[in-house]
Amino acid sequence: MPANFDPLVTEVTELTTVADSAVALMDGFSQRLADAIAADNLSDNTNVAKFAADFDAQKTKLADAVARNTVAATETGGGTV
Repeated sequence: MPANFDPLVTEVTELTTVADSAVALMDGFSQRLADAIAADNLSDNTNVAKFAADFDAQKTKLADAVARNTVAATETGGGTV
């Protein structure tokens, strides 16, 4: 009896959309924060710079977790993803 993977495909599609949205949000936020720091538009650059560094560290942590848990196409015998 063939397995029905439709629910799993739907979940993965939804997760991909969420992950892509999160990455876009984080990239946009990081850039705006960096621009504000560079333009000296913030009253307390020391705390803001620390916040920006912490934010980037968390973004990297998330990206690393995604990469660690993503099977490469060559490992599954597939082509390009």
